[in-house]
Amino acid sequence: MGKLPNLAVWRYAQSATDSHSEKKIYEHRDSASHKQALSVQQTASADTLKTVVVESQKEHVDATCKVFRTVYYIAANNLCAL
Repeated sequence: MGKLPNLAVWRYAQSATDSHSEKKIYEHRDSASHKQALSVQQTASADTLKTVVVESQKEHVDATCKVFRTVYYIAANNLCAL
């Protein structure tokens, strides 16, 4: 029976630690660091890199289209001096 008091003390200590951790988590939710972490997470999920890549590809496709239009115009109007 000597182990029962130790078990009770351990459970009290565990309960105190749990409530302390819960308090820390609750306080962190309203902190500036938590709000900044949420902001960083939202920015990361916005796919900014994907947007930059798509814009770059669009510019490349537009330039290629202009070249092909010019070549087609030259070929269609027999402007080629061979």
